[in-house]
Amino acid sequence: MSIGCEVTLDMVQGECIGCEVNEFPEFLNGEERENAQHIQKSTLLLDEGVAERLKINTTSASSKQLEHQFSQLKQEILNSDRSMETLFSLIQELTNAAEKYFALKRLFWKSDELLLFILHTLQLYLPKSTADLLTEAGRHERADELELAILLIETIGLMLHDTEIVPNRLVILRLNRGKIMTDVVTILTCLPEIPQRWRPPRLKAQSLIQTDADGWQSSGDAEVSKLVQELTNASTAVLYELILITQQATWGGEEGQFLNLGWLMQFLNSRKAVTFNFLERLLTQAMKLLLPSKDATLSPAQAVLLFQQFSVLRTLLQHSSIISVHIRSSYYEEFRYYVQSPHIVNKLPAAFPITRNTFQLIEEVLKHVLQSKVSIN
Repeated sequence: MSIGCEVTLDMVQGECIGCEVNEFPEFLNGEERENAQHIQKSTLLLDEGVAERLKINTTSASSKQLEHQFSQLKQEILNSDRSMETLFSLIQELTNAAEKYFALKRLFWKSDELLLFILHTLQLYLPKSTADLLTEAGRHERADELELAILLIETIGLMLHDTEIVPNRLVILRLNRGKIMTDVVTILTCLPEIPQRWRPPRLKAQSLIQTDADGWQSSGDAEVSKLVQELTNASTAVLYELILITQQATWGGEEGQFLNLGWLMQFLNSRKAVTFNFLERLLTQAMKLLLPSKDATLSPAQAVLLFQQFSVLRTLLQHSSIISVHIRSSYYEEFRYYVQSPHIVNKLPAAFPITRNTFQLIEEVLKHVLQSKVSIN
């Protein structure tokens, strides 16, 4: 299929023999999913800055105007000079507009062109860098690459979020037996190349009490550490969305058995070393949110991230025996002493709509890891 073509349901019938293309899966009306979406959005809106950014634009704009503006911006992105600064600015303009106008998400999924461009750009910078990491200039360039990669991953997440009613979304993700999906998951879980003197944080219990300043030799090192953490968080949020998509997939017949949850677990299991490394980074970020600190409670955005982290962990523990065994054998002590600790009840304010559901998720994950029933509140 040529890049940039408009995709329709008819175009994938030949390659999805035996699979039923369900534009509006029954799962979308499920109480659990609807509640998860609601509590995440309601919690985020408690942050005034986020509420302002997510405010739906009430100014009148016709569909023709939006389509024209989107087409112009799309061409600017595709025909940009590929400088990171220019591309960053254009992608940021796209995400800002898409947050206010849902119609732009529909236009994004009208063809595969922008998604393929984003993926190709990510593959330029992840996992390898285009810069010479032995030079000071190259190390600064690597930081710029990571910043752009974070924005591009966040853009994929934005376009996936709340777009179940856009049938072309699932059609595009199913093309070529889910190659786009495998490319996305490969990007999300890869370990980004960093200069040798920049080392990613470890998860061992004794290192969790260190501050970022303790683990890095210079402010430049700390900056890249922060970017790797942001990249991990952005990737976790997108993986959460992809898991929802695979849970929604309705297939029939042997030849159509892909892009469901079993298919995703099989792909992650086939790349154990990469998956385990990503899990280490995900768990490091989750543990940092749960550790006692001077910031007694989490922010709304942090609370939503924690919910997504433990949603991903619960799914992996429930549906992959390989991952489940690895987590229990490698991180039992961390869960026992840090996640089970009573102080985490104080980390999530009772007023957050997401709090009760997050505690339930944490208890389910603890039950899987510790192999015993646990109550944390």
